[in-house]
Amino acid sequence: MDNFKDKVVLVTGGGSGIGRETAIQFASQGALVIIADNHQNNGNETVYNICQTGGYAKYVMADISLSNDVDNLVTSILKEFKCIDILVNNAG
Repeated sequence: MDNFKDKVVLVTGGGSGIGRETAIQFASQGALVIIADNHQNNGNETVYNICQTGGYAKYVMADISLSNDVDNLVTSILKEFKCIDILVNNAG
């Protein structure tokens, strides 16, 4: 299915649990998924899992409790993708 084809989806806390599964599901439906997490190994593992099935994912280190991290996260996504179509506020 491609219900979310080429939609830019940001999943905070996407490194594990519900966030990881949410990211995987969006990617399986064609979304370009950005994983924001403060645990690099977890975030990279989610990206690896998505890419292994042919999806697109990118990891960005971010602690959403820190405003500078959130600003940098959003700025980097907008610079590269020009928009955020869907935001899943899963972290915290």
